[in-house]
This record gives sequence, structure tokens and C-alpha cells, in this order.
Amino acid sequence: MAVGRISGTLVLALVTAVGPSAETDTRRVRTPELKATLDVPYATDIKSIDGEITDWRQVPRYPVRQRRSGVYLAPGRDLSVEAAFAYDLDNFYALLEVSDDHLEFPSRAWRYGDGFYLTFAEPTPTFRSNSYISFGLSLEGGRPDVVVVNRDGEYFPAVDVSGVQFVAVPEETARRIVYEVAIPWMLLRPLQPLVDERWGLNLIYVDRDEGQRQMVFLAPDRHYDTEETDLRITRPISFGAAPAGLRAAQFRAYRAHTRANSTLPVAVGVTDARLFSGARVTWRVGGDPVSDSLPVKTEPNARQFRFEIPVGDSPSKTLNVGLALVAEDDQIVKETTIPLLVLNRQRLIEIRAVLEAAANSADTTDRFRTFLPSALVHVQRLEAFLAGATPFADPTIAVEDLDELDLALADVRAGRPVFAARRGIFRHAHRSTLDGTLQPYSVFIPADYDPRQDHPLLVALHGSGVDERQTVEAAAHLVADLGWIVLAPQARGLSDWYQGDSGRDVLECISDVRQRYSIDADRVVLYGFSMGGYGAWRLSLHNPEIIAGAVILSGALAHGGEDLISLLETVRGVGFFVVHGTADNAVSVDHARRAMAILRARDYQGVKYLEIPGAAHGGYLKRIRSDLRTWLQHCRREGAGRRDGPGVP
Repeated sequence: MAVGRISGTLVLALVTAVGPSAETDTRRVRTPELKATLDVPYATDIKSIDGEITDWRQVPRYPVRQRRSGVYLAPGRDLSVEAAFAYDLDNFYALLEVSDDHLEFPSRAWRYGDGFYLTFAEPTPTFRSNSYISFGLSLEGGRPDVVVVNRDGEYFPAVDVSGVQFVAVPEETARRIVYEVAIPWMLLRPLQPLVDERWGLNLIYVDRDEGQRQMVFLAPDRHYDTEETDLRITRPISFGAAPAGLRAAQFRAYRAHTRANSTLPVAVGVTDARLFSGARVTWRVGGDPVSDSLPVKTEPNARQFRFEIPVGDSPSKTLNVGLALVAEDDQIVKETTIPLLVLNRQRLIEIRAVLEAAANSADTTDRFRTFLPSALVHVQRLEAFLAGATPFADPTIAVEDLDELDLALADVRAGRPVFAARRGIFRHAHRSTLDGTLQPYSVFIPADYDPRQDHPLLVALHGSGVDERQTVEAAAHLVADLGWIVLAPQARGLSDWYQGDSGRDVLECISDVRQRYSIDADRVVLYGFSMGGYGAWRLSLHNPEIIAGAVILSGALAHGGEDLISLLETVRGVGFFVVHGTADNAVSVDHARRAMAILRARDYQGVKYLEIPGAAHGGYLKRIRSDLRTWLQHCRREGAGRRDGPGVP
């Protein structure tokens, strides 16, 4: 029996049936798309999260067996899934009872099986929402694995899941597996069950049998894990009443960010409508010395009260909004603080005018003008956030842009090229020659960077669905003490596979960095994982004149009808460091084996291949770190044919 735990507040317990394969029940019934509301009662009997299901006897069960098309499989011995849901003032709870004749837990088993997704979304009339959070839950290497897969269209956002507990308790003789989950409300903001009596929920169970996957849904969604759309489909859920006599309240703001000189809609919900009798709400915005207050006025028996808080002419910054519900006897029922990002549009307009005037000034040097896009890009990103961010879009990136813009303006006012003297990890941008747009990229500049010496350049290409920020951090950790500069292009999107303009942007970024910093033109190396690995293959094979080597980690050789095999048969002068796991479910190890067979047949020099037995899609960096660092230090472009400009993919 495998049992795993992660400390914190989100808890999952798993019990699955294992045994000889059973004949699959192939009865299929087509039903209309499920839109009936699911009841989520208050969790009065759930005492602990331990894999025992006795606490759930009074909670209704719901079958999870629809396919993407809406067709569902009648329960069979090979797979049967039932779910139950409950809540209290601390957590949302879910229980899955699964019968399965065969279990496999590869890397990212929530995606490749066996495991599941749990998606929470703000409800809409069409049951489709772009405001959501999706968790992936599974086992990996016998240990619990919980990850935020996507939030509002952003894959793998930096969300702290240290509060997640996941317990796996298989019952082998019964051929069952039970998942029990408790997710704290802080991870599900803005959802507050005393205010939001209805919400959207989906559960997708991914079953894996001998390498083949099948998915069953609570609400069929063809795009449950795709970048083709930012919308997710859910079923409506309704939170039941709290126990009589429970004295509690919850506040909920209707935005995580707002403009200066606007208002912030807020609501408070209570367990008992009598708490509103004679009560008042109070608030304090930012550093205001005095609180404002408003009497609570509702219809009889109403358990929610909505009001608006004025936000004045604040500069762009994060403010803390203090909220309290005060009862008639002056006792505080609930007190909380909500962070609110305020953006001042007029101030952004003024900053843009200052930067553009500096760019057009006759007194501006070419070097100063080269660095100015690194300031303008933060204005552009903040303007885009103001124009298109959903009400609960994560304001973290906008806050980072504000901080970066302050530093950039300090350089401009002092007459210094923006960030030219900066060290560490930060963002630059260049003005593209393709269409004149500002294109951001991240860099790592080592603390001992000396412009009088040439430095090697590691070009780190991000994987699909994520931007370059995590990639530059990982690459910098690899080479921080070796004197390398790291460039991580955003490459015009998260999933363009470094083809077309995306690939050209990488080359433009290399050219831009070479204008700003002292780069050793013979030591420019590409580095990529997964989609980034494909990009490293592709751009190095197309541009051997400027690329000394390529590090390909779990990368494919073909995508979207393009196969790079023919280029492998003719490439010269580029070094390759290739790593692939034999148990990779996302990109087959056959890609790397094909490449090695061609290069070995040519007796190609400068190749190092590491095939990691049992490794999945990644997870092997610690094992290869020493070999990779040694290889990087020896990788250099030799021979004639040099040129200073970028190549063409």
C-alpha cells in the first residue's frame, strides 16, 4: 500500500482497485450535456482527511463517465468513477471512488494517467469561463504530486501549493482507489461560498492502461488542457446552507485590480441572516487614517450584502483594503485585509510621453536609444493589462512591471541607458525589424560581468504554454558561476514552436543582446526543454554559422509537418548535447534515437547523448548537471564561415 502526504491544507486520498484485466463494458449511452446543478453540502461530518470514506456517507455521489463528445460509458469493471463534494469555512472537499483494473503513474500522471484534474471557474450563462484555476493531482514515483496546471490561460503559474496534502490509500483486494481532497479557499480566490452560492466545477479523470489513455468528465470539455482557447467548461455547483447557530462571515472583492478614481465592488456573506441586523461594514483603503462605514441594509432573510468602496486618485501601486463586519453590539464578526492593485492610466500616458520624447531627442546617443525599449515594454504591458485583464487576473506580473518601470525611469532621468549597469535576472525588449513591435525577453547578467571581456551566451528556449521567466531562472542556476550570460526570448507567444516569426525573434534577440553586451560570437549555445528542445534542434540546424552548440532536453525532431532529419544529414560544426528519458510519454525517446543513429552513421564529432533509463518527460536535471556544465565549457564554434548578423530560419 502506497501512502503519501504533503503538509498543508489541500488533502487528497487515493484508493484504487488493482487486479487482473476485466472485460470492458462497451455499452455506450448518448445523453444531453449535463447542466443540472450539483449540490455541495456543508461538511458537518468530515473530521479528517485520511482515506476513510465513512465521513462521506451522507454526501451525494455523482458519476463521472462522460467522454469529450458527451457520450458516456456505462460503468464497467475496467473503469468506474464516482465523486462527492462538500465544503466548510476552511476548505472545499472532494472524494473520488475509482474502480480500475490497471494502474500506471508516469510523470505528470494527472495528464497522462492515472490521475485527475479539478477545475474551478466563475459561472457564466454558457458554462464557459476564462476565469478559472485547474489543479492536477496524481502520484509520481509513489509520492503525491499536486500542481496548478493552469490559471486563466497561464500554464503552471507560480502558485504556492505548500498547503496541499495528498494521501494515497490503494485497496488492492477490492480493486479500488479513493481520492479525498481538501482545498483551502485561499487557493480558490475569489470564490467564497458564503457569498458565491453557485460556482462552476469540472473533474476530469485520466485513465491509463498499457500506455493508452481514456478520459471521463463531469462536464465534457474538448479543450480541458489546451492552449487553443482560454475558455473552460464546468458544471454548476450550489453550496448548501451552513449549520444553524454557526456565527461566521466572509468578504469577497469583485476585482483584484482597478483603476485610480474608480470604485471596488465588495460583498459580505454570513451564515445566519440575523447577523446583519443592526450591523455595519467598515473599510480603510491603503494608509487612510480613518475608516469609512456603511450600515448593512438587506431584504429580510438575505445572507449577502453588496457595497462599493471608492478608490481615489492613487498612484499605480498595491493598496491593502481593510474590511470588517461589525455587529449591532459592536462585536467584530469578521475582519480581513484584501490586497488591491491600483493602476493610474493618466500616469502611464505621461510616462510613455517622457520615454518617447527621450527616444526622439537629438541629444540622445545611439546606445541610450538602444536600451529605451526595455523601459517602454513595461508601459506597454501595463497598458495591455488595463485594457484586457480579467477582473481576477493575477496582478503579480503587473506589480513586477511597475517595479521594473520605476527602476527604468530612474536610469532615464539620470541619463543612463536603461538597465545597462544592472546585474542578475530582469527583462529587456527590442524593437522588431519584422513589424516594429516591442518584443520582450529576459536576461541573466552575472555579477562579475566585465564589458571589456567577451562572455559566452546561453540562449534558453521556453517550453510550451509557459513564458520565459521560469526558463531564465533555471538556466541561470545552471551557469551562474561560469561567467555565462543567459538570454531567454519570449518568442512572440507561448506555443509557436520557434517556427516562422517566433524563430526569427530568437535570432533578433541574439542580435540585440550582442549590441548591448560583450558576447563571444564563437560561444553562442541554444538550450531547450520539450518544445524548447525542438527549437534548439531547429534553430541550430538552420543557423550553424552563428550557433556553436545546442542542448536538447526531451525535444522532438518533427512538429507541424516539419521534419528536421534531412538537416541532420548535412549539418556541420555544431555541437549537440542530447538527453532523453526512456519512459517519456510526451515526446518519445525514438526522436533522440533517430537523431543519434544519423549522426553516428556520419561519425559526427561533438555529440554527447545521455539516455536516462526510466526517466519521463524531464526530472533528470540533477543527474546530468555536472556533465552538462563540463560540455558547455568546452563548446565553441570553430572554423571559417563566421558572420556577425543573425541567420534566417
